[in-house]
Amino acid sequence: MKLKDYIRANDVKQADMARDLGVTWMAIWKWREGKRIPKPAMMAKIYQITGGNVEPGDFYDMPDLRQ
Repeated sequence: MKLKDYIRANDVKQADMARDLGVTWMAIWKWREGKRIPKPAMMAKIYQITGGNVEPGDFYDMPDLRQ
């Protein structure tokens, strides 16, 4: 699931997610909009706080192979 979809589906506030991850809301916005890709360690944190819904591969423009 893309970060943008997770945020929308779960009514997550970017400021809250930023606080939980120790980054700025602007970093969340850039990742959400596909302007930047988080580093691997941050991808692992995002995976953890989203309950596994946002996986590292979700940050890349690749087709969903989990079907």
